[in-house]
Amino acid sequence: MSKQAYTGKEIESFIEQGEISLPITVKLSSPIPFGDDTYSELTFKKEPTAGDLAEMPVSGQVLGDTFRIVSSMTGVETPVIKKMTMKDFTTCQNVVQNFL
Repeated sequence: MSKQAYTGKEIESFIEQGEISLPITVKLSSPIPFGDDTYSELTFKKEPTAGDLAEMPVSGQVLGDTFRIVSSMTGVETPVIKKMTMKDFTTCQNVVQNFL
């Protein structure tokens, strides 16, 4: 993938076609102000690790797990991830699911 930032619909299309690879940058539909910074995109730089999944319940993933995994994959602090709109969070969740 190039360094271009992609919308949620574009990310969905890549996943459907099996064409998603890292790094991939998600363009946020609503920028996230946090401290002195504003996040308008998130770049997924690495695949989740076994350690990222270590605290997940056996029955499946819960919302807090996804916050932690998105944070790990992007290097962005969890409090920033928690401020995302549901539309943007769903896009990020789709990226995460692609690597699980």
